[in-house]
Amino acid sequence: MNPQPQNRFLNVLVLALYAALSVWLIVALNQTLKAAEDEMKEMPRSFLIDIAHTEAEFRTFAQHLRLTQATNTEENLNRLQQLESRTNVLRSSSMRLGMPTITVDAFIQELNNYETLVQELETVLSDPAPGTPEFDATVDRLLRSIEFSIAFLYTEGTALLAQHASEHVRILSTLSTSLSTLVGIVLTLFAGLFLSLRKVHRQKTELQKAKEELEHNLIELKSSKAVLERQAFDLAGLAEKESALAEQLNYEVGVKDRFFSIISHDLKSPFTALLGMTEMMSDMADNLSKEKLIEYAKNINESGSRIFELLQNLLEWSRLQMKGGTFEPETIRLEDVAQECIDILVSNAMAKNIKLSNKIENAPAFADRYMAQAVMRNLIANALKFTPSGGAVEVTCQKQDHEIQITVSDNGVGMTADHAQKIFALDQKTSLRGTDGEIGTGLGLPLCKEMVEKCGGRIWVESTLGKGSQFHFTLPVAPVAP
Repeated sequence: MNPQPQNRFLNVLVLALYAALSVWLIVALNQTLKAAEDEMKEMPRSFLIDIAHTEAEFRTFAQHLRLTQATNTEENLNRLQQLESRTNVLRSSSMRLGMPTITVDAFIQELNNYETLVQELETVLSDPAPGTPEFDATVDRLLRSIEFSIAFLYTEGTALLAQHASEHVRILSTLSTSLSTLVGIVLTLFAGLFLSLRKVHRQKTELQKAKEELEHNLIELKSSKAVLERQAFDLAGLAEKESALAEQLNYEVGVKDRFFSIISHDLKSPFTALLGMTEMMSDMADNLSKEKLIEYAKNINESGSRIFELLQNLLEWSRLQMKGGTFEPETIRLEDVAQECIDILVSNAMAKNIKLSNKIENAPAFADRYMAQAVMRNLIANALKFTPSGGAVEVTCQKQDHEIQITVSDNGVGMTADHAQKIFALDQKTSLRGTDGEIGTGLGLPLCKEMVEKCGGRIWVESTLGKGSQFHFTLPVAPVAP
């Protein structure tokens, strides 16, 4: 047999086998590329759909929960269990991506946080106290936290997909390089490989473009994450402000209730006594002795004095609360203000045989004269009320760095430390009877505190039960004349 035709046949056979092997390799590589491409498209789509379904179910549940006023109905609890079961779906979906554990760690941690929040909401709804602000605030906080958790899952999920796509691009790039090398070798034997090479390059270009788009989306998502974190911080700040406003509102409601209680009780009682006494004097004037008339007149005078004191405090309090109320600080001589107050109250001191003295000398201050006088008058009146016959009340002052401290001292009944902490609060009932049975209004000391603070000072008390009290308040020092 002629070896040349045999060699030619063998060469042709080898070439044919080589070409067939090349074609098989090309087809196999194409199939691998196609499978990888389909996997990259399908798995991210499935993963994102799972997250989107979770978000949609949560939004539907949250809307239904608000419509049903967050009651523990069977439907709400079933919806919560469905939301909790989504964690297993998302966990399985993330595992199917085939990423390293350290890569999906942040996603799994947030998934666990989401599951914990859902379980906490289920616990709250299982034994609800609907209609209370605390319950509504707790449910609303948990709903916002779950919403932020889902947003974070979406952000981390997109980041995982970007890494997943990057890995597939690397694999496809390796396969594409191998195919390009093989096509270069067999290009002279099989021209059809050129079309496959073009297809591979096209796929590579498209995948690279997809990678770039995913990286761009990842950057945008990271930016969105930062925005969400900033919004979460802002919401936390708003929640703190809301809590502070609620606390302030509760305090003001307490003050209002106490204020109207004072008006309704303390204003009504002396008027009742006043009207009763005058009616009795009118009906029985001919049958009453001089001593009884004097006793009734004294009671009428006490009721009138109490009404006058209450009305005076009410007018001063109203003046402070009115919008546009005047506040006119000026340089005042404290010794003159103290003496004016003593002149008004000297009859009260004489009636109880109490020594009332003004020991302030050359002490200018910068304050509203009307407010300074009202504060000093209230403090001196209080000292006289709780000092027994034969006692002493004195007004002194002490100049400090940038303020003047005025002190009204007495050697009266004093008070306990617990009582001393409450006497400046309008929402606390602290009024006591004086040494001669005098009844206070409960408005004087809270009013003093508000006026002193309005002038830029502070007020406090030092007292020992049975040994007397020292009421201190400060006012700014008068500015030096140029």
